Amino acid sequence: MNILSRRFDRIFWIFDANIYYGSKVFTIVFFKRIFASKQLDEKEESGAISLEAINRSNLGQIFNNRYRLEQVLSDSSYLAIDIKRERCVVIKHIQFKTNRSVYLNEITNFIGLETARLVKLTDSCDLIPELIDYVKAGSNFYLISEYIEGKTISEELANFQPSELDIAKLIKEILTELQLLHDRNIIHKSIEANQIIRRDSDFKLMFIYYGNIDEKCYRTMYDECADSIPKKSHVSGVPCSTPRTWSSEFLAGNPQFSSDIYATGLMGIQLSIGISLRDIPMNPATGKYLWENYCQFSDRLVSILNRMVEDSLRIRYKTIPEVLDDLDLFIE
Repeated sequence: MNILSRRFDRIFWIFDANIYYGSKVFTIVFFKRIFASKQLDEKEESGAISLEAINRSNLGQIFNNRYRLEQVLSDSSYLAIDIKRERCVVIKHIQFKTNRSVYLNEITNFIGLETARLVKLTDSCDLIPELIDYVKAGSNFYLISEYIEGKTISEELANFQPSELDIAKLIKEILTELQLLHDRNIIHKSIEANQIIRRDSDFKLMFIYYGNIDEKCYRTMYDECADSIPKKSHVSGVPCSTPRTWSSEFLAGNPQFSSDIYATGLMGIQLSIGISLRDIPMNPATGKYLWENYCQFSDRLVSILNRMVEDSLRIRYKTIPEVLDDLDLFIE
């Protein structure tokens, strides 16, 4: 695509957004397209191929004319080499499972604005891998970010059973770093042991963070599932799986800073007993996790963890400093 056609395409993209969103958002989108493109590398949608179409046993193919796929990291993430800059990157595949053009237009604009925000954030925050680029191909989006060499918390604790002191110190370390995000008025929303990496170069914790994009994926899927149920159906609930690390207020669309405390507490419980959250039994009457019998922790640490994962916002810790005060007393 030559420069003239790119500019022509960009003008029509902005013009369509103006019709759909009105003049106020037109200005926001206009500046996003003009100025964010200086921060993100130029997107070459015509060269984007679906990662799902790539034979996983035949890596080495070039994605978007720039990224050579080297390794499958997960169902949706790939390690690649940026052949233009000779550096390792991670490609995150995000797919919004919807055929509605209205949803897709909204999602496209959302991703553009959110990635522009993430670029600005990762430029100034050493807790989050740098977002380098993003590519759109139909209903598929690919976020390309800095590769952090190190081990996730899951990998770090994979070969030994942590003691209660190990768990207390780890939670303290995670919450101390997480407070820096809260100080920026950012709720992480996706705290999991495989989303936190200890960087090899300085042993600093790094948080994998895709802003509000993960939540947007879930909300879109939830809406699609809800709409698929007949209005007069007696089926209870919506046939969508929800991450168990999400608190009730998060699922209700009202995340709080204490929602990150809830997720961190669940991660601590899971690491303590070595059982997946999906396999931890729950009291059907209270909704509380029945995990204490799987380990021999003191009542004090059990009390701290249980308060972190308390469903009631009134009882749960409201701020990280509150948790740290109790953890410090326990550790001492």
